[in-house]
Amino acid sequence: MPRRCRVYGTTADGTHKAWLVENDPHVNTTWIDRWIFHSEYIIALGADGPVGFLRYSWFWGKIPYMDMIYVVPEQRREAGAADGLTAGVPTTIAANSVSSSG
Repeated sequence: MPRRCRVYGTTADGTHKAWLVENDPHVNTTWIDRWIFHSEYIIALGADGPVGFLRYSWFWGKIPYMDMIYVVPEQRREAGAADGLTAGVPTTIAANSVSSSG
């Protein structure tokens, strides 16, 4: 069973940069610096430090747009992807949404 902890969110700052470089490997450090400078990272902090982040930008310069959510593997739930994607969706709609037919 995954270890659970209470978390709170805070805007990332320079003290989080090394952790972000390690845990947001799809972007280079120039972009990480930019997002930190513009306060576009929200860090999820647990008792022992960061446990995840939300990275966002601005659509048309005024609408917040979520680019990425990351949670460290130890804090993720052990649910199947299909369960999370189709919970509460009628079976026929769920089946059609994952169908490969065009």
